[in-house]
Amino acid sequence: IISCEKEPFLGWTETLSAAGGLTYAVTMGLLHFVHMTQKMTVDLVPCDYVSNGILAVTAYTAKGPPATLNLLHVSSSIARPVTMQYYTDTMLEHVKYNPYYKQVFHPYCTPVTDDRLFKFYMQVYEKLPTKAMQIYSSLPILGSKDMKEKVKMYASVQAKLEDMQTIFDYFLTQQWIYELKMADIIWRSMSPSDQKEFCFDCSQINWKNALEGYSYGIRRFYLREDC
Repeated sequence: IISCEKEPFLGWTETLSAAGGLTYAVTMGLLHFVHMTQKMTVDLVPCDYVSNGILAVTAYTAKGPPATLNLLHVSSSIARPVTMQYYTDTMLEHVKYNPYYKQVFHPYCTPVTDDRLFKFYMQVYEKLPTKAMQIYSSLPILGSKDMKEKVKMYASVQAKLEDMQTIFDYFLTQQWIYELKMADIIWRSMSPSDQKEFCFDCSQINWKNALEGYSYGIRRFYLREDC
């Protein structure tokens, strides 16, 4: 689930959970290598589509037989598929011209499919430079207490990012396609006015608009930056 596309307004979000955490790390320039399958379909859904789906299935269930359980998938994988490559390219293109005020390094994302190659890149380009800075900051004359603290903080952030990658590794290298049978049934049962008011039809998502809005929303509503 990503930020809202339409309601209450474009980009609204209050969390960095799931996709937001990795997106923030990459666009801040803190993470440059991601273990993922670039051309796979990733099932992203704007938050307002999900909330509308919850309201729609609740109303549909209330009208049906007692003790009926209806399972609704609000999913883009069939209705409006988007790839990991399009997602990362769009987010990075937007942040290129709209960088965070406190951006750490130049943001870029190198997708790595092979697990061993990914670990090699992380070791050479991420961990070894940090280790070298830890040693440098401890040297007499050259190092300083302030430098030690900064390197320690960066090493801590790096460790958390590594843990986060481990958690999401399976979801970034696998693909799921959800069927929408119940969604189609509920959608057809709704009046045109209800479909407009409580839209959960993912075929209507404008991905460029939604993803640029997500990038904006992380800055504006989560980080509280003026933008």
